[in-house]
Amino acid sequence: MTNFKEYLRLQKQNDKAGQSDVEFAVKIAAEWSLLKERVRALSANETHQGEAFEWAPYAAAYTDFVKLKNAAAIFRESRSFPDSPLSCEVFFSHRPLAANQMWSVEKAPPPQLWHLALRMQDGETMWQVKELRTSLTTEDLANEILVALIKYFDEYEVFYRTGRWL
Repeated sequence: MTNFKEYLRLQKQNDKAGQSDVEFAVKIAAEWSLLKERVRALSANETHQGEAFEWAPYAAAYTDFVKLKNAAAIFRESRSFPDSPLSCEVFFSHRPLAANQMWSVEKAPPPQLWHLALRMQDGETMWQVKELRTSLTTEDLANEILVALIKYFDEYEVFYRTGRWL
């Protein structure tokens, strides 16, 4: 095969690989949106210890979060480059503040951060959660996020009642 033919063959392979990368980036964005929608739907009209779950009830630095009083699960995303796949994280911390608010006390239970990676596993789309060392479907991850938020909320409430973490 001549250099020209080899070059054309390699270009075709690169084009196919590039298309699959773009398709996977689109898949990540779609699953990320679906995950947030599932968390929103599962938490709608639910309460814990008399406090309502609320989906981003006000403008804040992070637009996608579910809060439970002063605790929140915040959905963060970033891209290295415009066409690169999303880097997805769920951050459990105190709720994001509205533009005109500030915390009077800076101490709180330490935040938790989950790094998420979308993977195909046996033909099924799964979220790999590094900190949990497991892979979960979008539905299962939505449930785990809300359970983790309740646990963080409970720690937060104990801290402010007693001045100590659980």
